[in-house]
Amino acid sequence: MITVDEKIDVFTKIVLDRLEESYSVKISELDEETFEAVKEYEEKLKEKSRKFIEVHEENAQGDARKKISKVLSGVRTQMLRLKHDIVLELCDALKARVNEFRKTPEYLEFLKQRIHKSVDELNKFTSIEVEILEEDYSRFGEVLASEIKMQGFDPAKVKWAPVKKGIMGGLIFYNGERTLKLDGSFDILLEDAEVVMGQLVAELLEERGEADA
Repeated sequence: MITVDEKIDVFTKIVLDRLEESYSVKISELDEETFEAVKEYEEKLKEKSRKFIEVHEENAQGDARKKISKVLSGVRTQMLRLKHDIVLELCDALKARVNEFRKTPEYLEFLKQRIHKSVDELNKFTSIEVEILEEDYSRFGEVLASEIKMQGFDPAKVKWAPVKKGIMGGLIFYNGERTLKLDGSFDILLEDAEVVMGQLVAELLEERGEADA
């Protein structure tokens, strides 16, 4: 049986594959711009070398190199902006996937898994407060309350705190004083995913030799 985490992994790969094609097209365009810019300044350098006397030749070459460096620096800036845009697009795609996933039967199993994976830490709490979206609580509140009871927790010491917004889904556990927090929400998963995707895009840029040093 394919687990929820495996399904998310498969989806992420699909998103990455889809965007990589768009990414490659944009990279190629920038590569062409870089080549043309260098070519243009190389021609200018040759022209200056022919026109200027030997004593001025070194200054002319230095000036051209600065111009080329400026152009290449501009291209690197565009590449970094491209990285930012790609990561944002990936994150938006994952957020859309989360909203779709919350409508599936598998979402309830995901919420149960959040409880199961948190049992050891929750046993350290004298009382528990569970933050959950109101929509999720209205659909799954009774089932989840029963699930947490089955894990050995006294229902009298478990408080459910439905919220209208603030999280994208999942569960966030607090101790009674709210001094300890155990985050099992989609938000923390998306934050981790954003870091990973940023690293991936940066590696792709470095492979092209365009990443900022």
